[in-house]
Amino acid sequence: MTDLEKLQGQWRQVKFEENGLIDPPDSHGADGAIMTVSANSFHVAVPGGETLVEGNFVLHASQSPKGIDWIDSMGEDAGKILPAVYRLS
Repeated sequence: MTDLEKLQGQWRQVKFEENGLIDPPDSHGADGAIMTVSANSFHVAVPGGETLVEGNFVLHASQSPKGIDWIDSMGEDAGKILPAVYRLS
């Protein structure tokens, strides 16, 4: 099973790290936020339905560490490539 296949479905955010800070305040997550992944698209919403962010992503599963480029389709980062790393366990 590929990493893309493993990511499909709904995920609850339990930890977020940005620039070395654990769970910094931001507009892309919230307590109980759920991210839904479908193909190469993502949608993050709070329970009750308010959308926080959505867009597309590109995986770089062969890199070490594994990489992912997020491309938001809304908000101040819309259209920007936001590089990150990921780990599946």
